[in-house]
This record gives sequence, structure tokens and C-alpha cells, in this order.
Amino acid sequence: MPSDNLELRELLNLPPEFLQALGSVIAHFEQSYGLMGLTIARTTHLSYEEAMGKLHQLRDRDTVKKQVKADYRAAVSRDLPAETARRKADEFDQLIDHWKELGGRRDDVGHCFWSVSKLDGAIAGTRKGKLLTTDGAMPYSIADLKELIADLQQFIIHLNRMTAPELVRGPETDLNRIPSRFKPGSYRTSPAIVVETTAAATFSVEYGLEQLASANVRKK
Repeated sequence: MPSDNLELRELLNLPPEFLQALGSVIAHFEQSYGLMGLTIARTTHLSYEEAMGKLHQLRDRDTVKKQVKADYRAAVSRDLPAETARRKADEFDQLIDHWKELGGRRDDVGHCFWSVSKLDGAIAGTRKGKLLTTDGAMPYSIADLKELIADLQQFIIHLNRMTAPELVRGPETDLNRIPSRFKPGSYRTSPAIVVETTAAATFSVEYGLEQLASANVRKK
């Protein structure tokens, strides 16, 4: 149904819980983007500040994706036996491809004109003149946003596990045994896997340690 056939209320009538979930999607994706800078630092000899500067110089997500894939592949090739390095690099490539897909889903909800139907209170989002749907069904709901949040959380866990496993506690996950592995909606947050620190907190920890080390050097 074309969006101009819907009788809609203004944006401010959106339920608070919907706006909260929408904001959480945006915050989680930006956290995952910043984690790309940490991935560069973890897989190269660059400092935290140098890696974040490099991240901000990259033009778009495609360029970021190529950079972190290349850095990770070079790191594991340097540190691991050839077959193990190839397997881990292929797994990492698949994970980063999933990040690109998550970015598209983030853009869909982040660049929408959101409204509420006067007819039944259903939430409707319009982007580029078309209704945002889930598997062809309308409306796009709070549950859909929470599913995207869970997918982003799971991505952050897996990326941390592959680049800094000491930051993630809980049982190791055999990713190959997860059905429909990096497809939209295939993830749910597992209580058995807990992130020791968020990406933002990791920034602070790594930056703080670096500053402390620099200070100690200056004292000598």
C-alpha cells in the first residue's frame, strides 16, 4: 500500500518505547563503528590514536570493511599457521560482511519518516517514498527494532572475541553451528555470553593504559 494512502499522526505521537528502541539501534551501531578503529589498532602496530585517526580518514563503510579485513588477514597470517590463518580470516570476512548488512538495516530505520496510523495505531516508516516493512509485512514494530539491537550486540561480542578474546568471558561459541548464520533476524542475545566491557569502555581502558605508559616513560 503506498504510504500516501495512509492517514498518519505526527512523529511526536510515536510511543516512547519505540523512540527508546530506535535510539538504542543508532547508539549500538555507532559503537560497532568505533570498534572498527579498535580492530585496526589490535591487528596492526598503530597506537589507539593513530588507528582512530585512520578510521576517520576512510571514506565510507565499504572502505572501512576492506581495511579491517586486510589488517586482520595480515595479522593472523603473521601470527598463526597458514591453514588456521586462512580459516580465521575467512570467518572474519564473513563477520565484517554481516556488519555491512547491519549498517543497511540501521540506515533503514535511522533515515525514516516515522508516523502512527490513526486507524489502528500501527507504526509506519517511510524511506525513499516506500514503506519500511518486515518480510513484506507492515507495520515495522518495536520488536523488529529490538531484534536489530540484539543482532548488533551479538556482532560486537563476536568481533571482540575474534580480535581481543581476553575482553569476552563465557563459553566459546562454535559459530558454524549457529543456524542461518549471518542472516537478518537469526541472532538472539545469549545470557551465557557476556561482554566484559563495551566498545566505548574499551576505548577508555586502552587509551588510559596508553597514556599511563607514556607518563611513566616521561618520568624516567
